[in-house]
Amino acid sequence: MIEPSIREIVRKTQAVKAEAARFSRLNTVPLRIGVMTTIAAHHLSPFFANFQQERPHVELELVVDSECNLLNQLDEDGLDLVISAPTSLPAGHYQSLKLYEERYVVVFNEKHRFNQMQHIDLATIQTEPYLDRLNCELRETLRSVCQGRQVNLYAAYRSNSEEWILSMVRAGIGVALMPEFTITKNADKIRVRYLSDPEIRRTICAIFPLSSAAKPEVAEVLKSLRMSF
Repeated sequence: MIEPSIREIVRKTQAVKAEAARFSRLNTVPLRIGVMTTIAAHHLSPFFANFQQERPHVELELVVDSECNLLNQLDEDGLDLVISAPTSLPAGHYQSLKLYEERYVVVFNEKHRFNQMQHIDLATIQTEPYLDRLNCELRETLRSVCQGRQVNLYAAYRSNSEEWILSMVRAGIGVALMPEFTITKNADKIRVRYLSDPEIRRTICAIFPLSSAAKPEVAEVLKSLRMSF
């Protein structure tokens, strides 16, 4: 009977300790932001660089992890906000701010036959060894689309690392489906085409509880995100 009350006391105690530790520094205000592993660092890095240059009193700490782990840390007051690509908004007391959309592209080696094609669909991809991204947030959506179109993407290689998938593409082992901003412009030995049929997109959002939005430094980063994307 008393366990729920004790759990709430422990949670509040941990939150107070975390808050005290965050503000123990004299010259800066720490701000902890979680970033989902599949979001391209090079696409967000310019924003964080400009933000910190304009607000030197705010110290940024970026935590890269799966969306599930990041949301758990958000619940435990270990993070101030999370940047991810949710297939649906998490239930509960979360708020979200849409940042940008990105389409999925077919990624292949520069010497691959796809380099001579302008349009590539799922039916065409199934004829090639497929490199499966285990951390893909649209994994179930893609599986459903493939089943509906009777397309079989044979996974010749699987990895939870975006960098390893790109390395395998460079080596000519197979092709992959990835968010467009994952690949830098003029990437070495890699070429891309937008997936034409079907077109698949994901939406990148900043997710935060109302309690975080009330903090001045979080309000500042949310305002900057609105103006930048």
